[in-house]
Amino acid sequence: MLLLPIVAQASPPPSGVAPVLQPAGGFSIEGDLLANFPAANAGDWMLSTNSGPGGAVLDSNGLPINASTTFHFKDLYDNNDDLTFAGGKKWTDDPNTWSWTAGKPSTKTDINNALVHITTDADGHSWVIVAADRFSTSGDSYIDFEFLQNTLLRNTNGSFSSAGPMEAAPVGPALEPGVHRRRQSCRFFCLAMANQRQRRL
Repeated sequence: MLLLPIVAQASPPPSGVAPVLQPAGGFSIEGDLLANFPAANAGDWMLSTNSGPGGAVLDSNGLPINASTTFHFKDLYDNNDDLTFAGGKKWTDDPNTWSWTAGKPSTKTDINNALVHITTDADGHSWVIVAADRFSTSGDSYIDFEFLQNTLLRNTNGSFSSAGPMEAAPVGPALEPGVHRRRQSCRFFCLAMANQRQRRL
């Protein structure tokens, strides 16, 4: 497999409102979880005490209002029984060479909550909105959400198995957004796999 990156200047994630039908008012993208905050009329993950027509996709306990379109995954945090990646492998490596172990991750890479919301806009286009947290925001860290076209399994023996042809590289287009967090600022980028080549968008 040949990886040919096209490098572009990274920029902060865009802020604004994704023009989706659910939640009411679209989906506010600005780094917090609360609807109608900081601006009124925009939806988000949860309702806030601010009044406004912006809706939510999680209830006040963090549970999905519609469990077929919204998912809240909880992971152990600050715990020695947590599962972590082992061996220093990177997301660009063949997933069949990745490994995992039980142990307490560093606080800057310790994720407790991951959120996924699947929705559409008025033109029928599909949107996937994702979020995650870290136990500590101190230090550099990296989170990515991968949209794989083939199965990736975590095996009981500390390894992973990928069903994709060419291991990590799917055939045809796939999208992998990533957020690299440096202290209090974020950089956003997307990688697309197409025709066995990787393009940075």
